[in-house]
Amino acid sequence: MLNRQTSDVLRENKSVKINIEDAEFVSRSEMNEAMALANSIELEQMNDKLINFYGWSNEDVSLMSDYYKKWLSLHVCYPELAIAPSIKLDEYWHMHILDTQKYMEDCQMIFGRYLHHYPYFGLEGDKEELNNGFTLTNKLFEHHFSHGLTGFANPCSSTACR
Repeated sequence: MLNRQTSDVLRENKSVKINIEDAEFVSRSEMNEAMALANSIELEQMNDKLINFYGWSNEDVSLMSDYYKKWLSLHVCYPELAIAPSIKLDEYWHMHILDTQKYMEDCQMIFGRYLHHYPYFGLEGDKEELNNGFTLTNKLFEHHFSHGLTGFANPCSSTACR
């Protein structure tokens, strides 16, 4: 796993590594530590709003909450990789970002820094970069959680984080 300083330099230079074959998977204990951090954030108010104001089903909210915390844990363990969300996962992330104070606090607690949303991933250049990022996300989900983004496996059309 790269340290935060190296990761920040990579992100600032926009030379984000995409290919997991060039890196090693983190250990189960490292992933468990990252999951513990992600699982410690409270998303109930946001989940209630998604159900009551935006019409999401309880099942979708429950699934996206679980996937989102797993996705955040992947960012903890692989800060140098371009991990792209699915469309539904990206919508869930947007809702978290909209609660700006809570999102900043949660990012600080989980990552020690703000996790930026980069909405032009796949638009500034090659669409293949976006597809590779989403393929990578699925590989990481399969490896660490024994499933891909089942049911919501469509790649997000223009978003990622850097």
